Amino acid sequence: MNDAVAVYEVMRKGEDIVIKEINAAAEPISPISRHKVIGKRLLEVFFHMDRFGLFAALQRVYRTGSPEHIPPTFYKDPFREGWQEIFIYKLLSGEVVAIYEDVTERKLAEEALKQTNKKLNLMSSVTRHDILNQITALSGFLELLKERLSDSTDLDYVEHGDRAVRNIKRQILFTRAYQEIGVHNPQWQKVDKIIRQATSELSLGPVTVEVNLDHYEVYADPLLVKVFYNLVDNSLCHGEKNTRIRFYYDLQPDHLSLICEDDGAGIPQNEKEHIFERGFGKHSGFGLFLAQEILSITGLTIKETGEPGKGARFEIHIPDGAYRQATLGPDKTPG
Repeated sequence: MNDAVAVYEVMRKGEDIVIKEINAAAEPISPISRHKVIGKRLLEVFFHMDRFGLFAALQRVYRTGSPEHIPPTFYKDPFREGWQEIFIYKLLSGEVVAIYEDVTERKLAEEALKQTNKKLNLMSSVTRHDILNQITALSGFLELLKERLSDSTDLDYVEHGDRAVRNIKRQILFTRAYQEIGVHNPQWQKVDKIIRQATSELSLGPVTVEVNLDHYEVYADPLLVKVFYNLVDNSLCHGEKNTRIRFYYDLQPDHLSLICEDDGAGIPQNEKEHIFERGFGKHSGFGLFLAQEILSITGLTIKETGEPGKGARFEIHIPDGAYRQATLGPDKTPG
């Protein structure tokens, strides 16, 4: 193996750990040659490794038999420095094996990418701010021009220009929302709480929202709240006659479906395949496109399955591993 591998024998019920075998890739970890390492106590040879929590992790794996993972950790010792990730398993023989993966290049690349994204986002924010200021000024001048013109043809030209300015502003604001997608790490989110947060920002009027989602959490981008905001807003804007919006789950053997349906006008059959396209629709044209993009970060998909004239029905497909019972333990990344 290209990764360093070491086999340990746990002595005296875990009180001491002896190095039983290492592979060739493990020798560069220190200037001590392989034949001088085997048979030595772990902390006697690799005293600097203790800050990884390796000794305690080896004891736990020996005691429980459950594999453990020590995430990428920075180290610096007299021999070298970098980032290392460790995977620990118990063998059928009772010995414990540890695989040491050098992830220094990956961590450096991740940091470089993070800094690049930070600079690009800053540049985009500044540029967007400056453009919006100019658009605001242009809108003001067009309004003043309307007051000075009396010819209907000239006023029509100005109105077309004003409409173009509003469209540009709408598209600029879309770039701000789209820029935020995928910036932060996905996380486990209690869906009923997220939906109530989204609906609290909308004027529902006579429409009631029913949320029957108490039992599950979903692993998704932190912008998940915008998905539900757009679904409810879409229903309010286009439902026409709807009086109720309902959220509920449908558990299948290999996935979980999260369903949002209303009792409004529904979506015409010829529009169903276009509603998730950027710019399509009578309103902003971006809401459902953004919802689809946010969900795709963690492999979730969305489709519309309602019957025209009987209400809209949006079904979010959540694959196995991206949902869990809300009462489970601390947040953990799937896989």
